[in-house]
Amino acid sequence: MRFVSRLRYDTIHRLRDVRAPVLVIHSPDDDVVPFKHGRRLFDAALEPKAMLEIAGGHNDGLVFVREEWVAKLAEFLANSESAVGSR
Repeated sequence: MRFVSRLRYDTIHRLRDVRAPVLVIHSPDDDVVPFKHGRRLFDAALEPKAMLEIAGGHNDGLVFVREEWVAKLAEFLANSESAVGSR
């Protein structure tokens, strides 16, 4: 774990170059990654983008709100397909 923690992931800098639709899924209850980091990633992303705020901790959030995020993901993919097609 120490090796991984030394690696620098400059996600915000790299995200500005992403031309694909971006979906950020994050929980204010995340006990590992502060929610403000997810919000900053969303703010840095270019359109089209979406943010899904879920409930739950870092490792269980997607488990407990599965129906919600699956529906949001399907909506995001449908909207992204039409947005990318119109470029």
